[in-house]
Amino acid sequence: MLMLSFNHVLTLSLSWHTRCKTGELLRILDRGSAINRIGEPIGFTVIPGFVDVYVALAVFVVRFKLALRVMRRMNELDVVTCGIHTNCLLNCETVKCFKRSRMRRRGIWRLLWSTRV
Repeated sequence: MLMLSFNHVLTLSLSWHTRCKTGELLRILDRGSAINRIGEPIGFTVIPGFVDVYVALAVFVVRFKLALRVMRRMNELDVVTCGIHTNCLLNCETVKCFKRSRMRRRGIWRLLWSTRV
């Protein structure tokens, strides 16, 4: 901003420089540099800080949702596994009677292998 102002002043005609007062020009340039001194910290410190915070929050939310989804799936599979174990223990005679113990074992192994992440 300061360089743009300086270049603009240099490109003005000689007649403009002889008519205008140098004090007024310096005061105007000082006001512009004051705005520049305010804008630089905001543009290079505050805004990147907010961007960092928002990116960190977004990463945290995405990871948390993914972990929550995995935990829900594991809980669902745990409920099914516990139900099969309880059913086998309570109905041991029925399972033996109908010779379904091999099928139950395969089902439990399949369920246990599906819980691996």
